Amino acid sequence: MRSNAFTLSQLLISQRSVFVRMVKQIVGSRPEAEDVVQGLWIKLQGVEDDRSIENPQPYLVRLALNSAKTHKMRLKRHDQAKQDAQDLLHGSRESFSPERVTMGREDIEHMDNVIRALPERTRYILYLNRIQGVPQQRIAVELGISTTSVERHMRRALDSIALSRDAGPS
Repeated sequence: MRSNAFTLSQLLISQRSVFVRMVKQIVGSRPEAEDVVQGLWIKLQGVEDDRSIENPQPYLVRLALNSAKTHKMRLKRHDQAKQDAQDLLHGSRESFSPERVTMGREDIEHMDNVIRALPERTRYILYLNRIQGVPQQRIAVELGISTTSVERHMRRALDSIALSRDAGPS
């Protein structure tokens, strides 16, 4: 019996161009679509075999569409943050209302809580990679684990942050 990860990976590889075109319709550009599909392939490597996936094609399509939508939202948030930084650097302080400042503080507190809730090792790997800029291969060597394990820790951390960010402070 083939594993879910293997089956889904083979399906993605065999229909890569179809998935790139499908994702491109959501994210808008071929390079972005290629990145999303590559990220999807990496994500598939962590699919567990606790239960068999009966219909791998629709399952993979749903994963691809969700990944594309998440990527698009992430780009939108990034663009907004970039614009906010430009406004802060070149605009006036009056453009930030008290409500906006309060919401920003709540968002920061919420993200801090989300990151603190991550398992210690995952949090440490996230810190090394995203804050200190340490490459994943070097983290793997330093911690004595595989690069794939580092990627899985990063994926868990980023998925938790993305899900939480989309939900917003409660």
